[in-house]
Amino acid sequence: MPVISLNGFDLQPAVFRELPLDYLTFQGVIPFEKMGDETLVTLLNPFSDRLRQEVAAALGCRCHFYLIPPADFDVALEVVKNRYAAESK
Repeated sequence: MPVISLNGFDLQPAVFRELPLDYLTFQGVIPFEKMGDETLVTLLNPFSDRLRQEVAAALGCRCHFYLIPPADFDVALEVVKNRYAAESK
């Protein structure tokens, strides 16, 4: 599984809001980009086949998965949380 940093991506609510914030936080996943009918998703746990299948089923599309370093995940998750909060106002 390729490793990716989300520092160069503008995380879009339309993509990551397809899954609940609690799910993103607990499962360690962030959908971060759409490419046509497919979604790019970062994972903290690249070994969980169950998680990859669950995410693809929840998103209802083919997904491409990338490993994200924990520190990068924490930074990206803060961006996601802030954007969730901004949209709920």
